Amino acid sequence: SIAGGNGCKSLDANWKFTGDNNDFQFRGKGVDIKSAIEVTGSSNVFRIDVMGDKHTQTMKVVGDTNTFNINQASTGAAGSSIWVDLAGNNNSMTISQTGSIDNVLNIKSVANSGTFNITQKN
Repeated sequence: SIAGGNGCKSLDANWKFTGDNNDFQFRGKGVDIKSAIEVTGSSNVFRIDVMGDKHTQTMKVVGDTNTFNINQASTGAAGSSIWVDLAGNNNSMTISQTGSIDNVLNIKSVANSGTFNITQKN
């Protein structure tokens, strides 16, 4: 579990995992928080919760039975973006972005039995 500080500004974090059964949680609060996750393996779980403006989450996952829970809350006009490149089976994503404007979501998925619950509000 990784927790970013209160009022963080311009964070750029890169995470890379190879293997099975990884469990990752990232929480941050601030402006311009970028996180890139690259995973090769099975049964991975991510929980990402970021508050503030101008967030970007990028995930590239090759594997089976992956679960993502992402929640971003923008407090201004800068918005947030999520980019997912997913290959595998039995994937489940719950993505929620809130804020004033400019929420972007891009999902590329080659999967069977995937479940996506997506909410973007303006």
